Amino acid sequence: TLPANRIAGNADFDVHAAEQASASTSKIFARCVYTFQDYVVCPFVGLSGEFEISTSKNNAISQWGVALIGGAYF
Repeated sequence: TLPANRIAGNADFDVHAAEQASASTSKIFARCVYTFQDYVVCPFVGLSGEFEISTSKNNAISQWGVALIGGAYF
C-alpha cells in the first residue's frame, strides 16, 4: 500500500493541463562598462540589465534582470 501523500503512477497526472502550444517574447538588454586603462592590470566595472515581455496573447511570463559586473584583465 502507498502512503496517502504519494502518487501511485503517471496515470494520475493530467499532462494536457500543463501544456502550452507556444510562447512568443521580445527581449531587450543593455550593458555599460568602464575600464581603468592607466594600470598594468586593467580593472573594469559595469552594469547590465535586461527586460523580456510577451509579444502576443499567450501565457509567457514577463521577466527582468540587473547585474553588477566587475573584473580585471592584463
